[in-house]
Amino acid sequence: MSTLYSINDVKGEVVRDPFRRGLGHAVQWFDILQIEVDSKVEAVLQQCQDRVAEFRKVQRVSQVSTILR
Repeated sequence: MSTLYSINDVKGEVVRDPFRRGLGHAVQWFDILQIEVDSKVEAVLQQCQDRVAEFRKVQRVSQVSTILR
């Protein structure tokens, strides 16, 4: 293997791709993080939609009671 550096395992054998496992873990972590962030964003958006719907409902009831007075 002709490189500027080499990484050896415990047995002293050259590791061909020393970053493969580390990179794989990083990619997996990023995927999980992205799913979590998407899930949290969806939950917050749903809460906002629910609050707006409740506000509009209260506002309509208020308008109707004002008209009936």
